[in-house]
Amino acid sequence: MQSFKVKNIYYSKNDTDHEWYDGATRISNRDGKALYLIQKKWNRRLKASFWSTVDPGLISDILNNPKFEDLFRESSDYTEQHYKVRSVMWSLGMKRPPLEPWE
Repeated sequence: MQSFKVKNIYYSKNDTDHEWYDGATRISNRDGKALYLIQKKWNRRLKASFWSTVDPGLISDILNNPKFEDLFRESSDYTEQHYKVRSVMWSLGMKRPPLEPWE
């Protein structure tokens, strides 16, 4: 598990036992508060979409957004909250990647 630090907030890729996905990106602070982000991806071999960890480039953009700390403070008060990365980007007023045909 690799972690990165941005503004006293850390993120790491975690394996989960969730029924819909195997991995999520955990964002936490020093107080132990955390939230989880998931991103929909495409498996070319199986020709199927799946939920997984968020791409590092998107995480950096989200963590560097000035509105993120407020969103984190509000959202991390609940236990084990999981959010779709597109929903978080919309909440922060960020431009989201174009929708893929399989999304």
